[in-house]
Amino acid sequence: QEPSPPLRQACAAKSEVSTRQAPACPFLMRMRGGWLLLLPAAVAMRVAVLGGGLAGLGTAVPLLDGGADEVHVYDAEVGPGLGGASAVAAGLLHPFTPKGREIWMGQEGFAATSALLQRCEAVSSERVSEASGLLRLALDHDLASELERASRAGGAAAAAPSAALEQRWLSASDASAIAGATVGAGVEGVAHAPSALCVDTPAYLRALWALCGRIARERGSGLEWRCSALPSLAAVAAAASERGEAPYDAVVVCLGSRASDLAELSGLPLRPCRGQNLHLENRAGLETPLICGKYIVPVGEGGDLLLCGATFEYDPEGLREPPSEAEAAAALLAPLEEMLPSIRDAPIVRCDAGVRALPPRSHFGYVPLVCKLPVEVRGARRGDGGGRSALGGGGCAAWLFGGLGSRGLIHHAVLGRSVAEAVLACDESRLPEHTRRLDARMGELLVSHFSDTGHSSH
Repeated sequence: QEPSPPLRQACAAKSEVSTRQAPACPFLMRMRGGWLLLLPAAVAMRVAVLGGGLAGLGTAVPLLDGGADEVHVYDAEVGPGLGGASAVAAGLLHPFTPKGREIWMGQEGFAATSALLQRCEAVSSERVSEASGLLRLALDHDLASELERASRAGGAAAAAPSAALEQRWLSASDASAIAGATVGAGVEGVAHAPSALCVDTPAYLRALWALCGRIARERGSGLEWRCSALPSLAAVAAAASERGEAPYDAVVVCLGSRASDLAELSGLPLRPCRGQNLHLENRAGLETPLICGKYIVPVGEGGDLLLCGATFEYDPEGLREPPSEAEAAAALLAPLEEMLPSIRDAPIVRCDAGVRALPPRSHFGYVPLVCKLPVEVRGARRGDGGGRSALGGGGCAAWLFGGLGSRGLIHHAVLGRSVAEAVLACDESRLPEHTRRLDARMGELLVSHFSDTGHSSH
């Protein structure tokens, strides 16, 4: 029968595939009189995923989909959605840059995350997302011109198979009518993205974990959440050895800003950026998220709260400090009032904070770093004296999926799927080329460090 849209999104975008061997990910193939769905064979591979945020769980799901025998998620928190930058994200899912253009892999990322959200809605008792739309405000003439051009170009996208790129150029008064509240007097125009979604990220992370559990039960795979903040890659191997378990075949580092806390990866070119959010009472009656450098997002039961942010703080001394309501208010309230004047008298309910990991900027913008690390980790050996590598010795070693920055929602699903395919096939070429851009100097530093600590380089 005709495959559903979610099934299409979950399968590889290839028109032909050999039926002589099992694929590394689900494939759909049109056959005479119908469709053939080819599923991956089980893979006798044990994988440790470090980090249970968007990147980690966005990788764990396709690892299990792809037939991994066991997946263990190591995280400092006792469960998903309780900490880290992912848990405090604003939850705005859209494919646009601040100037209304498509970000790198924006349309593919929107489709992949939308498909994963649909799967999560099926296993969660919580409301994970809603079709909220998004209003991007232009507070100066230059930005208004840029957004208007982008909106005119995006208007044609509504007739395309994916309407993710659709934008409509509105006057401030028309935008206020959609928002349910009056936008600032300085707004010169608004780009409306009607297909944008608002995701409850803590609920989504819990749903992703529930989805992992369902897949593991259906396939008979092993799945565990292990509450542990490991100091190094070698400690991952030691943790398995201490439990009397077989070595891991692969370790995927999805720790965000804490990836550099691993002893072997202290030189990673990821820039930590602390962001603080304010939760305010929604006395303005705002119904649609607003964005213009900062964001104002209705959240909570019936949209009774406004999630407002975020600050950009780069001082290394203050990255791990507790949230400060006074500091966040001093940095945020003035620009927020320009967007929504009635927010001025809204009581502050609470403040939270998270630390993003920003990748080096490239000609495509801020594109995550995803690669096979140029080392083979060796550590604690099994008690049987077999002398295997701590990660299994089968050629799959340590992988990095980091630098999502503030675009975790748009990139975690599409890149997590690529990471899983690459890990299961031990083939880095399955990763998008532009994500594999750790420069030569970085590779030399990692190889040097691993050599100094007793690990081996490829």
